[in-house]
Amino acid sequence: MGVKRFIYASSIYANTEEGGFYGSSKKAAEDYIERFHATFGLNYTILRFGSLYGSRSDESNGLNAIINSGLKKKKLIYTGNIKAVRRYIHVEDAVNICAKVVNKKYENKYLTITGKRLVKIKNLMKMLSKYLNVPSDKIEYLNDYNRGHYNAKPTPFVNRSGKYLQIKKEKNFKKNLVYLVDELKKRQQ
Repeated sequence: MGVKRFIYASSIYANTEEGGFYGSSKKAAEDYIERFHATFGLNYTILRFGSLYGSRSDESNGLNAIINSGLKKKKLIYTGNIKAVRRYIHVEDAVNICAKVVNKKYENKYLTITGKRLVKIKNLMKMLSKYLNVPSDKIEYLNDYNRGHYNAKPTPFVNRSGKYLQIKKEKNFKKNLVYLVDELKKRQQ
């Protein structure tokens, strides 16, 4: 066969009640990978990514959606709850971690890849309000749990052991948030 290991980009939603069809599809893929390993012996590494942000992410990215609503509508809209927190990880930090997963010690493992710092969505919205000159009364929380939002961490449904991988010196969130806002502003022009 020639393939030594299959590395799959999954999501933290794969093992949770949240995430809707997206989370279900990720979980199903993980199950197929495990079954393939059990049947044919193909080794794997499954990477469960958290909240990524950074340049070149598309409109579906959660942070981009909030920033774009501020730029286009002069209103900051978060579809989840004001109590939500995230561990944002910059795409470059995620890439640096991914380069290390080829190490044999990560064979047949689940790896969760998130940022170190908990970012309260309430504080994020205040920062973005300042950066985008959006008045605080134009911040809206939709509390839409049908879209798969969670507050502190996704609610697990079946515990599969996983090891957290974090970058030792990650990118500065506030600084890169400003870069992202500037990039999205330029796209609007």
